[in-house]
Amino acid sequence: MASVSEALLLTVAQIAATLIGLLLVGMFFYIDTGFRRLTTLQVEAGAFLRTATKLVLLLYALVLAVSLALVAFEPLVATALYVLLSMAVIAALVEMTVRARQLPTAVRRRHAAAWLVWPPTIIALALPALTGGWPLAAPALTDAVFLVGALGFFLTGGLLLFAFDLAGVERLAAEHPQHSRSVSKPARARAGTSEPEGRRDVDVH
Repeated sequence: MASVSEALLLTVAQIAATLIGLLLVGMFFYIDTGFRRLTTLQVEAGAFLRTATKLVLLLYALVLAVSLALVAFEPLVATALYVLLSMAVIAALVEMTVRARQLPTAVRRRHAAAWLVWPPTIIALALPALTGGWPLAAPALTDAVFLVGALGFFLTGGLLLFAFDLAGVERLAAEHPQHSRSVSKPARARAGTSEPEGRRDVDVH
């Protein structure tokens, strides 16, 4: 791969920082209003969206940190940051997968298929080390920055589609009440919430 200029790396870091800010603003001020309309899956959908947001934020944080480290420090420092943030990304992906399994099967298959995220994530994180050897050199780390950035952008699209289709998520949960009941009650118990009497009567019948 041809050497990448420091100006380009700084531009990539600026883009990652901007996307982090926009994602936080979108989640805090816009997406939260959609959860107030949910009745069946408010706890489960909220938990899944929070963990998915964490995963995307960590991907952008990796791009930001490694890009700046390649400009300001030696490749060894960038490699250390890459390894630490890669471990955090894997941990967030595991957590997101667990949260996705708490959703009804129909919702999970259509809106939250976490298993589809595993292959591109593992490839994006491992490919630079497999192709560039160890310790990672600057060209391999640059490859990692672009691969992880592309993955983060792709997952941002999926995250927004899930958030904007909360009405569809609620409708699917209503169409599959058996599975929704079995998942929602334990999740609400763990979250310390209780269902009103009217809701329990509906579930029984």
